[in-house]
Amino acid sequence: MRSPISIDAHQSRAIAEEIGERLRPLLRVESDLPPSLKSALERLRASETEQPG
Repeated sequence: MRSPISIDAHQSRAIAEEIGERLRPLLRVESDLPPSLKSALERLRASETEQPG
């Protein structure tokens, strides 16, 4: 059994961002999305880049 790895919020966020950067080119289907979903994705991206606090 593996021992658990403890990571802090900063490391967790960095990992999530790296995964997102690597997946983004593979998931380029936005041109097929309705305008309402495109808008929702833009808001999500904007919220991800905001600094907490």
